[in-house]
Amino acid sequence: PINTSGDKFWSCNIAIKKEIFEKLNGFDEDFNKYGMEDVDLHLRLKKNNVPIHFLKNASVIHPYKPSPNLKGILIRQQSFLILVSKHPVLHRKYTLKWLLSNIKHNVSRFLFFTIIYTQIHHTIPSPSPKLSSCIRSDTSV
Repeated sequence: PINTSGDKFWSCNIAIKKEIFEKLNGFDEDFNKYGMEDVDLHLRLKKNNVPIHFLKNASVIHPYKPSPNLKGILIRQQSFLILVSKHPVLHRKYTLKWLLSNIKHNVSRFLFFTIIYTQIHHTIPSPSPKLSSCIRSDTSV
């Protein structure tokens, strides 16, 4: 996913003053798995009228990683349910029908990436030992 308009608030790509972070009690530890803790913080910042500035020219590389298995998808959905339970303003937007559709979409995407990964993994040969020995392991300049 690409954030070109500032409408996303991913913790891989934010800076926040320590005083504000502490005032809002940081990331909510009820999100004990990955996902949605940054969205929760974003909603709390907005609720407290903290100005949020988007730097359009800044770039961060944080590759999206599809859930490696169905358990990962369920963990992500569990985090989402925690988010919705904490923010009643989301109840109108995210209904049970939406949640079920989202789960179906994520499972379909998981199956698609699994098929693609399996095809790539079985069709691309591993590097030869000669090639592997040419790759430098130290990155010092």
